[in-house]
Amino acid sequence: MISLICVGSQKAGTRWLADMIFQHPNVFQPGIKELHFFDKLKDPINDSSELLSIKLNAQRIRTFKNRLKKNQINFATIVARKIITSGLFDISDYKKILTHGNESGKIGVDITPAYGAMPLQNIRYMHGAMKSSKFIYIIRNPLERAISGYRHSAEIALKKGKRFDSQTAIAEAINKSKYSSHIKNYDSVFEPHSNLLYLSFNHLKAQPLELLKKVENFLDLAPFEGYKSFDKPSHITKKISLDETTLNVFRNELDVEEKFLENRFGPGFI
Repeated sequence: MISLICVGSQKAGTRWLADMIFQHPNVFQPGIKELHFFDKLKDPINDSSELLSIKLNAQRIRTFKNRLKKNQINFATIVARKIITSGLFDISDYKKILTHGNESGKIGVDITPAYGAMPLQNIRYMHGAMKSSKFIYIIRNPLERAISGYRHSAEIALKKGKRFDSQTAIAEAINKSKYSSHIKNYDSVFEPHSNLLYLSFNHLKAQPLELLKKVENFLDLAPFEGYKSFDKPSHITKKISLDETTLNVFRNELDVEEKFLENRFGPGFI
């Protein structure tokens, strides 16, 4: 039985995909959308048999605790309790979470958009450790994605009452839109037309049901006709204004990324 790992990209419809795919009767919802395992590994070795683990911070441990307390954890509670008690999350835990629904014929899903901008060695380890999984990478116009990402960072800072570091947010937004680096890394690890499917955010917006059928075919899922709210966005980032200087920084940095995507996927993809 396969599992699905959606690797990105941030602000490209991954929350919408989660909201839709978890409605399918043959898909298992672990209870935590973003597991954040592979992106937190520090310099993983290429040997995917190595039992690597990450140390969870207090916030991540609270997430597991709160979900468990509210009965929102759908995988084995023994795994959740082990993670909470030890503060460690290893590859065997990750696999147990994603395969929990396999006995009932369901595929597990991890949708963590941070995976899309991981270093090459992390991608290699993920690929080697999850050989039976399938992967989806949703791609959005680099400039639009960067602007949305920047606004999202500002929105979070305002919501938490923290100072917004605009320069850090600009750098992070640009980095996550550097598809010429990220896609090349994924292409170097995954064979063409294999278990990695690139999807267009434009396609998602224009023809959401058609895109969902494409996902179903990729995952060998039976057709499902009951998707609700497929024509509505799952989250709308607040339209925080950007000054012309910031916009010009984004345009100058990301013009080459648009050209790369056009050459890689063809005109109209973004």
